[in-house]
Amino acid sequence: MLFRSVNAHLLFNPFGNYSYFLVLGLLPLLAVVFIFLGSVYALGIELKEGTAGDLISKAGNSVTIALLGKMLPYTFLFFVDMMIMNIFLLKTLGTPVHGSLFLILVSEILMIISYQLLAILFLKLSANLRLSLSLGSAYTMMALTFSGLTFPSMAMPLIAKLFSLIFPYTFWLHIFMSQTLRGEPISEVVLSFLAFIPFILGGALAFPGMKRKLSHQKYWFRE
Repeated sequence: MLFRSVNAHLLFNPFGNYSYFLVLGLLPLLAVVFIFLGSVYALGIELKEGTAGDLISKAGNSVTIALLGKMLPYTFLFFVDMMIMNIFLLKTLGTPVHGSLFLILVSEILMIISYQLLAILFLKLSANLRLSLSLGSAYTMMALTFSGLTFPSMAMPLIAKLFSLIFPYTFWLHIFMSQTLRGEPISEVVLSFLAFIPFILGGALAFPGMKRKLSHQKYWFRE
């Protein structure tokens, strides 16, 4: 009987370091949770405390100005948080960047905007701060399960693969892993960048409905 030695090669995690596997996924997921729930609270508190009428009135009855004025400062703060996360991941943990750091930054901005607009969509559908926070918690946390980080998406059942498409985190994670550990060309992540568009459009289409919620007293002071 012939015995042959096994020659093993670790493709994208040469150190076998769990920080490259778990922290790269879990830390951004925490940021996603804070982005979504923070956005829901920032706007939903206007409904709960009955100040939504003042918000839309000060915006000249323009829901676009009202929502942009409410969300943009948080967009900046969330991006600062992501930059701090990047410094920790890339400098402290030593995560390599074999691809483009610029693409990573653009993907993070798109992810922040996507989750902020989804927060508006959740509030438009529920008009209830507490319910939106509860649903948002479940929605954001499920992203880790279906993103393909803990279990490869290629081995998932079809229904799970389809379900993974409803989370912006799934596409951001693909871009991040592609540009850090694998160093893939931009052609490999074009579809992931385009995948942010439906989330952004879906949130933008909720603006007219959100205006009704902000303008009518029957949606205020809900527990």
